[in-house]
Amino acid sequence: MDEPRPRPPGTPPPLPPPTDEATAEWSAVTPNAAGATRTSSGPPPALEPEAFDIPNPFGRYMVIRLLGRGGMGAVFLAHDTQLDRPVALKIPSFGDTLTRSQKERFRREARAIAALRHPNICPVFDVDEEQGLLYLTMAYIDGQPLSTLIERGPVAPERAVGLVRKVAQGMQAAHVHGTIHRDLKPANIILDATGEPVVMDFGLAKQARSADFTGPRDLSESDAPAKSRSTGRGPASDLTQWGSVLGTPAYMPPEQARGDVAAMGPPSDVYSLGVILYELLTGRRPFAATETAELINKIVNEPPPRPTDFYPWLDAGIEAACLKALAKDPADRFATMAEFERALQAAVEPELKIVVPPPLPKSAERPQPLVRAKKRRHPLAKLAGCLAIVLVVLVVCVGAPTLAIRWLIGEATDKFKEISQSQERSAAEWEAISGFWQAPAADAPVDTLLPPTFPGGYIRFRHDQDAADGELGLTLPGRRGVYRGPDGEVEVRVYRCPETQAKAFQAQVHAFVQSVQNGTAPDRPDSKRQKVNYTASNTGTRTVTYGFADSRHQNLEFGKIWYGGDWLFLFTTRTPLQIEFFPSKYLMEVGKRATSPPKDITKEMRKK
Repeated sequence: MDEPRPRPPGTPPPLPPPTDEATAEWSAVTPNAAGATRTSSGPPPALEPEAFDIPNPFGRYMVIRLLGRGGMGAVFLAHDTQLDRPVALKIPSFGDTLTRSQKERFRREARAIAALRHPNICPVFDVDEEQGLLYLTMAYIDGQPLSTLIERGPVAPERAVGLVRKVAQGMQAAHVHGTIHRDLKPANIILDATGEPVVMDFGLAKQARSADFTGPRDLSESDAPAKSRSTGRGPASDLTQWGSVLGTPAYMPPEQARGDVAAMGPPSDVYSLGVILYELLTGRRPFAATETAELINKIVNEPPPRPTDFYPWLDAGIEAACLKALAKDPADRFATMAEFERALQAAVEPELKIVVPPPLPKSAERPQPLVRAKKRRHPLAKLAGCLAIVLVVLVVCVGAPTLAIRWLIGEATDKFKEISQSQERSAAEWEAISGFWQAPAADAPVDTLLPPTFPGGYIRFRHDQDAADGELGLTLPGRRGVYRGPDGEVEVRVYRCPETQAKAFQAQVHAFVQSVQNGTAPDRPDSKRQKVNYTASNTGTRTVTYGFADSRHQNLEFGKIWYGGDWLFLFTTRTPLQIEFFPSKYLMEVGKRATSPPKDITKEMRKK
């Protein structure tokens, strides 16, 4: 067998083959699941150099573990032995051995990135060369990537806009300094321990000639793609030119996807941030494909679906700002990140316009009142005045309360009719569910068991597999989803459960509610289920409904249990009306989705 050839200087450890070219991502400082993300005070224990295939110690840095690898290089968690602090050590990847001028260019561009100062930009500490390997060190941010938050589902619009606005503020500082990121994506934005977004990994950043950005600007001739001696794709001469198409495809603006380097400027980063906002709001990217070529074709040629196609109640101002950021032509986008941020601010914090009255004339200019001779009033005039006063008193003291009472009676009657009609609709829905409800398959996808949206203005904004409720005795594996609607939040827990087991569990919950009501439940000081406000059981609809509160009659919790077709559902909310009307609407939507094949919404829209 041939001996493996030694790795030439100037290259990081070999990279694993990509698994999905169209959607592959790489984060500069995202911790993996192999170990802890925090470092204790003092120098950490040193690991063997061969664990990372790089020298260890690496100059002044003691390498601890690998944080991430990608097409642009590798990032390690390291300890700075001089300043006694954890750092992220990045070793870029270059195709060829670098000349002295190319190394100097790398240092110059890295120092330009290190000059950026903003709370939402990760600071770069150092750039240098060690044993033939160029490197730079950044602050180690202990947190999670924004992509982890997105994986849980759509984010509340207020929070999504808040995160994007802060990223836009940081990127505006970078643009004013003359630096374009060119690889903005959720994996390159870390949420620190306080939830603040921090932009990472300016590995594709481009330093332009002018810091006064107002729109797309031509870059210097030296930045244009050149032929490489080894690959013919791009030179290994700086931080930016490692291939003809750079960055993560799903977040590329059209000009970057076409490889048009000269057309790239701040609006290119605006587009990428627009994709991130779209994904935060809808839980999906505006364009998706299994192949990179197909994805790039969509980015360049197809309009994105409107976010309101998925969530109709989304604010029109937020949608308009998002779609403008995603315009195909850079000239049609926001020219700067500051404009993008202001548009989002205007959508969530509309400016109050105060009408100021004209100033009063000066005292010398004010017209003086006319002095008129007093006239004797006729006695009948005085009598008419007295009668008018009496009439006003009667209207105020008698007529107004009467009108108010009639209005209240009318409102109460209308409200009673509305509640009665809602109860009738709910009863009809429960009857339909009991007789015709179609149970989902055993391997039903999450969007069938926990629909992303359904009528009534409800949206699923979070879901996970933490579905246990030990106090109720429910420890089955299942899924949990949290919905927001016009009347508040509702939590839904879904379990795969045979009917006999579901009946036993229902009886167990009913017994627990009775024990709390009778005061015979085990004493649990940490429990908020200490008082029963409401309880009902309906064998016809296979439901048990309850209402709990703590010892001070606060922390209200209303719940309903229903089972059918080898599935068990537990609904929890803080509003009594919600627990009466939400479950039936939810189960109707689940049954509808169980009988309908999944549809590609994007294709349906394209057909229309």
